[in-house]
Amino acid sequence: MLNRLVHLILKIPIPRKKNSYYVAIKEQEVLFSTLELNRSDGLNSLNQVLISLGFDEYTESNGMWSEHLVLFAAIAVSDYKVCKILEIGTFCGQTTLILSKLFPSAKLTTYDLPLKNIRNKKIYEYAFSRKVQDETNFLELRNTNLSQIVDLEFKEKTH
Repeated sequence: MLNRLVHLILKIPIPRKKNSYYVAIKEQEVLFSTLELNRSDGLNSLNQVLISLGFDEYTESNGMWSEHLVLFAAIAVSDYKVCKILEIGTFCGQTTLILSKLFPSAKLTTYDLPLKNIRNKKIYEYAFSRKVQDETNFLELRNTNLSQIVDLEFKEKTH
């Protein structure tokens, strides 16, 4: 399945023009079905999770979330059994939190750079300017999101 999953992710089209939006959704539905996944069921499940967490629903038109979350949600409602999840790049922990709700029985491990590396390399500079006011708010947001996850291993690692 992993090879098919990677192939699917690489082939998911990104709509560039308004008219191509609906074509891209149909193409995505076909690609999901090649993995015996239902994109609509995944989207419905994802939106239920997002709403339960107080987030906005997923919509392709505003780019709020990435299509990979729809894919994960489709896997979550399928017959595939997911026991372990490795996330690289925790950021503020929202995706980690979403994954924990989609796969409540899975062991979740997430890695991110230590804050000093993030600050020095300005990796998350855009986040500090757009999503949170400063480092303190960023860490509070990440810690709040991660504290809601029962079976989580969070590690800060340098390259």
